[in-house]
Amino acid sequence: MSTMLLNCNTSMDFAVHRQNVQVLLGKIAEADAILVGAAAGMSASCGFNFFYQNDAMFKQYLGDFHQKYGFIGAFNGFYYRYPSPEAH
Repeated sequence: MSTMLLNCNTSMDFAVHRQNVQVLLGKIAEADAILVGAAAGMSASCGFNFFYQNDAMFKQYLGDFHQKYGFIGAFNGFYYRYPSPEAH
């Protein structure tokens, strides 16, 4: 079950923000588990840009694909039309 925070306005005063944080902390404390759903944006915000560019991590793990197919990031390989199922 999800709980909406008290105020969704972007210009939130400190008291409302503090109250929202308290609601969130209470929900976390009551939870049996917490599921975090994240996509590539979460890793990119932490400095892992291999999805988007040909950086050192991309070269380390997917450098062969860059050399063979010219990918400049992991996302390039997701929708690439490979010549055969074996190549995919």
